[in-house]
Amino acid sequence: MGPIRCSRCKAYINPFMRFVDQGRRFICNLCGFSNDTPREYICNLGPDGRRRDADDRPELCRGTVEFVASKEFLEGPRTMVGIATFDSAIHFYSLKRAQQQPLMLIVPDVQDVYTPLQKDLILPVSECRENLEQLLESIPSMFENNRVADSAFGAAMKAGFLAMKSTGGKLLVFQSVLPSLGVGSLSAREAEGRANVSTGDKIDSDKTIMVTFKHDDKLQENSECGFQGDDESLIPSPLMLNSENIREDGVYLLENGEDGLIYVGNVVEPTILEQIFGVSSLAALPSQAVLEQFDNELSRKVNEVINEIRRQRCSYLRLRLCRRGEPSGDFFRSFLTEDKAPGGLSYVEFLVHVHRQIQSKMT
Repeated sequence: MGPIRCSRCKAYINPFMRFVDQGRRFICNLCGFSNDTPREYICNLGPDGRRRDADDRPELCRGTVEFVASKEFLEGPRTMVGIATFDSAIHFYSLKRAQQQPLMLIVPDVQDVYTPLQKDLILPVSECRENLEQLLESIPSMFENNRVADSAFGAAMKAGFLAMKSTGGKLLVFQSVLPSLGVGSLSAREAEGRANVSTGDKIDSDKTIMVTFKHDDKLQENSECGFQGDDESLIPSPLMLNSENIREDGVYLLENGEDGLIYVGNVVEPTILEQIFGVSSLAALPSQAVLEQFDNELSRKVNEVINEIRRQRCSYLRLRLCRRGEPSGDFFRSFLTEDKAPGGLSYVEFLVHVHRQIQSKMT
């Protein structure tokens, strides 16, 4: 059986789809359609509305899941493939079944690039599988003693484009050195350089710079060296885990490493609900937390905080809406570990008790 999908929008089963009717139906989190759960996939729900086997099924508790492809998803008989290698020249390979082994065709001209054959460079996999497998196994040994350091990367790209011009497809290129010959060659450049930083200069998160610091003045022996870094954090200061910090006119986020519980008070202002959730009343809040980013400052900050927490965790943080008077609200308050338990002490009372015990031991 393949992965469960929504019968309307074809979305794959994921942790944000909500099961109802004792697990016999599930509601798509993308289009809202109510689907019948396949008989072999039905499971009873717990008091919190989650499937009892949710933590045992990766597709219901993980952000990324791999499925074994069924026959209808496997590559079709018309899939075509071709292979070329390159250094200072370009090597195409003819994989025709009639040949006992792949035939290498060399293109030495990397300035005026051409293809050595009009056809037979790209063939259906069903017609050349044996020669293809033989070539892939022999390429490492064919070039193990190759001492050519030049790379005609741009010319190989152009030749590959010409070879697949009549069929189309995807070109996968593996390159590990600087292109030095033919079309698109680059001149060698120094790996080191001087970096002068002025006030206001910025760099985006997709760039990396390695810098060696050099101090020109004479340093005193045994002197200390200190560095200061920007400690700005997107995460606000945490609150103590007790009910005294929970007000019914606020919205709170509690995360335990796996779940992000968003507690919404019963008297939250409609403007706050509109800015964060896109609704104007508590009754319009969805039961499943799918947090969108709206065009306002509060929504942007909430999404930044949640995304930063997700970045710091090993597993994807699932979001759940919690409200007072509902099972979800009780679930939220079960994590307020500093509250006073029946027949026990609160966290502050416990610390006071320990402090007094230490004082009595020392006197």
